[in-house]
Amino acid sequence: MTALGRWPLRGMAAGLALWMGAAFAGERYRTPFLKAPVPIPAPGETAAAAAARNLPEPLSREEFSQSPFSMMGKLTFRSGAFIYDGSATLVRPKVALTAGHNLWDPRDGWSVGVRFDRAKYGGEEASSTPAREIYLYSSRYMDFASRNPSSARAFAWDVGWVVFSRRPARGKAAPMSAAAGKLRGAREWRAMGYGQDFHSGALPLSVAPTAGFRRVLGAYFENATYGTEGGMSGGPVFVKSGTRWVVVAVVVSGYADYSASGVRALEPGLVRALKFAR
Repeated sequence: MTALGRWPLRGMAAGLALWMGAAFAGERYRTPFLKAPVPIPAPGETAAAAAARNLPEPLSREEFSQSPFSMMGKLTFRSGAFIYDGSATLVRPKVALTAGHNLWDPRDGWSVGVRFDRAKYGGEEASSTPAREIYLYSSRYMDFASRNPSSARAFAWDVGWVVFSRRPARGKAAPMSAAAGKLRGAREWRAMGYGQDFHSGALPLSVAPTAGFRRVLGAYFENATYGTEGGMSGGPVFVKSGTRWVVVAVVVSGYADYSASGVRALEPGLVRALKFAR
């Protein structure tokens, strides 16, 4: 998330931790300056493996205009004294899935002024819709994030959704699946979002893992074969199931200099809650 017009001072302090390789819960804890994207090894990883990691690249307008990719959008909101950008995906006609830390912060509480710009590409978007209500999936996220927002326990509950009064895509939405097993094995994946660390945040980014995800704790998985950047948190992880792409997880964490990425998988309870959200 980028503060509009100035860098948030708390981001500067957290940036020092990032250079030490600490995980960040999306762009709230991002560095306030740009650096060439040179992946660094994750713990126990070789430099060669880090150099081979896939990095996010902008999607073409033609590809992004196709459904379900066009159900993703930029999420803008105020938290404390600053305005931030994250990512979200329309998974129900009036409901967008995102990371919990985009909606609630241990220091500043609930985000306000939440707005979803669906299919934003450069200076244009398919629709711009203000939130009616915002939800966290569980109060456990508040508990664990208050102790350590960059812990696996916090990431395991780092998910929520935004409800709108009107339909941002005329009733359309991206399909979703609670099959966490789709995060493992040899499959075709795509993690997406609006990057703010090494990209301007104006274009949607996409990056493809080259191997399966590793379960860390509960519904929290990590993958060292690709990297994400601040601004992408809350964005979707799509997997190709047959001939269609479905959302199976949400981007929730990363490391400095693209060293890894973490996601919160969808599970049956979450999918049921989203289907009943109105």
